[in-house]
Amino acid sequence: MRLLLIVITMALLLSGCLMERSSDSNTSTSTTFPETTEISKTPLTMALESVNYTDTYGEFMFILEHTDESPISSDDYQFQWPKYVADDQDVIYEIKSVDFSHSEVNGRTLENHELSITLHITPPPSDSNRDQYIHIPLYIVPSLFEEGYPFLLTEDSLDRLEVGDLVLENIFLEEKTLSFEMSDQENLSYLFTRLQENQRIYPLFSRIEPDEHSFHVLLEFAQPVSLPTRLMIERTEANLPEWRFSFFLPMDESDTSE
Repeated sequence: MRLLLIVITMALLLSGCLMERSSDSNTSTSTTFPETTEISKTPLTMALESVNYTDTYGEFMFILEHTDESPISSDDYQFQWPKYVADDQDVIYEIKSVDFSHSEVNGRTLENHELSITLHITPPPSDSNRDQYIHIPLYIVPSLFEEGYPFLLTEDSLDRLEVGDLVLENIFLEEKTLSFEMSDQENLSYLFTRLQENQRIYPLFSRIEPDEHSFHVLLEFAQPVSLPTRLMIERTEANLPEWRFSFFLPMDESDTSE
């Protein structure tokens, strides 16, 4: 009986030690963040260009680009940044300023469809090894869609086009008639026009038939549609969307353009 009690006591002590070691191991493991240095929402991409530090601030530079090579300006998008951000060690940093530029970046002249944006934040602690990742969330409001979502039609038959939150599929043009399937994250009312030589041309007839996950749209214009042409789709019952993104950026000094 005494031997049995000794065995049970030793088993309990060993179990407790194993549980304590497991708990210590879990406590010391820091959260792992997935590296995210680029975000995109057609036609916009935003990618980290470089990271630099001075005695007074840390500098994160991004390149904004329209993938369809349409011109971009700082007024095309509203950026909503937090006041403070944190790294994966829970060190807090303040975003001091945000600057836009159309000029040269790292020895390269930007094209008219490119724009740089630079965040200045408070510097990391002096004892930091800069192996951390910093989390920077933001909202982007696409002001350029205020007058409609532009879809460039270059052929009389296209499989798919995507701009912002709208997706067009099975696009067919036959003289005066344009038809396509449209998907949207919202169920709204729409206004369709065609932009030709900076003039808005309204269809004589339009029909929208809702499907389970999309709309079938048929537009008929007074004159045959010549290509290329730009189709404008305006959401008539909604504010501009707010796109939410998150960057998880390495904090070591780098230059991705090299």
